[in-house]
Amino acid sequence: MATVLYVDDEAVIRRAVRAWLAREGHLVHEAANLAEARHVIMNHALDGVLIDLWLGNESGLALLAWIDDLDAALARRVAFVSGDLFAEDHFRLAQRFDHPVYLKPFPLRDLSLQVAAWARERRADEHDPAWRAREQAGTPAASEPTIAYPNP
Repeated sequence: MATVLYVDDEAVIRRAVRAWLAREGHLVHEAANLAEARHVIMNHALDGVLIDLWLGNESGLALLAWIDDLDAALARRVAFVSGDLFAEDHFRLAQRFDHPVYLKPFPLRDLSLQVAAWARERRADEHDPAWRAREQAGTPAASEPTIAYPNP
């Protein structure tokens, strides 16, 4: 089981991702913006973070920079999602920093595989004292659907 944060300004997509991953046994925290995401990150030990590249008028890359300053090990376990085909600069930048980018609509199974990989990586990180301190401070005890944008 993994504990992850899914950050997306679209509530329907957040709920779908949470339901899918929870059905597989993972604990999923949600955030709609950078402030909510920071709060979750500060209060819960996470195996990974899935971030929409564009959160309304906020950038998912800004959240990555904040995470990297706080916890470099967690920053290595960040992946992005994006439905903005015109955000090529952000897309290329995320890839340049060696973070996976999942384009909407994405198969939920792809996120499942990513989260499972993070859970394995975290077990390796458990030997890191900084990670262990964060863990002790806040961890709360069929078909493959695809997320699709609703038509406006």
